[in-house]
Amino acid sequence: MTRMWMACGLVFAFLAAGVLPQVLAAQQRQRLNPMIAALANGGAAISGRDWQFIDLEHNPLDLTKFDQTIDGLMKTRRADGTVELKLAPIVRIPMDGDEPFKWAVKQILEIGAMGVVFPRVETKAQAELAVRTHRFKPQKGAKLPNPPGLRHVTPTKAARRWGLSIDDYIDRYADVWPLNPEGELFTMIMIESVEGLANINEIVSVPGIGAIFIGPNDFSMSLGNGRWAPKHPEGTEKGFQTILAACKANNVICGMQVDGGQAAIDERIKQGWRVILGGGN
Repeated sequence: MTRMWMACGLVFAFLAAGVLPQVLAAQQRQRLNPMIAALANGGAAISGRDWQFIDLEHNPLDLTKFDQTIDGLMKTRRADGTVELKLAPIVRIPMDGDEPFKWAVKQILEIGAMGVVFPRVETKAQAELAVRTHRFKPQKGAKLPNPPGLRHVTPTKAARRWGLSIDDYIDRYADVWPLNPEGELFTMIMIESVEGLANINEIVSVPGIGAIFIGPNDFSMSLGNGRWAPKHPEGTEKGFQTILAACKANNVICGMQVDGGQAAIDERIKQGWRVILGGGN
């Protein structure tokens, strides 16, 4: 009986917030973004299984080559014409959180990416701006107007590659998950410095973050512990766990790069890390 009343309470809460129809809609249709599908089901999202990490930070910022990569990934279609992806293309931009990055996000999303990774975010304001670059401006009657979007309305190529009309892309799919349960875009905020660690509780309060993600090498260097390795100093691991605890306390997904093979990945997932990047960063 207690469980029944709890379930009823959740339904009424969702109705009051105007979110229940979106939750049900997201459950009824098949996800386009495999990364979000894994996370929405309560599991972990692992690179090479659920998402493809495309690094434009430590590789040349060649948008023509990136355009060709996305085009190649999005050739397969479902029966309804929407894209069928094995791996969600998630792209790391080269700009740190304190550098102008709106233009790069605009280009990358309009080419068809399903999420952006933001390096070295150190403040709440930087994290909020990252989320806003993924969203279109809220329209009259919008149930989820905040943080208000900044994205320009020119998603012709992205809509075509996702197998959608422009209106469906804008109105139903191209928003940040989990803030919008129907959204197929994923905003990943990297914590890579002492400053980011100091502000983590404010950063995780920003609505619309898909995941907080640790850049372990830069993070460890910022702490003065040298480049990170699986046998990193205790101080670096303490920082990892501080970030993980802040994420858990605020119901925000947390992720990190994991070296050391499947056993190391399993251990991190057991600790509560849910977005896993294997190999180097």
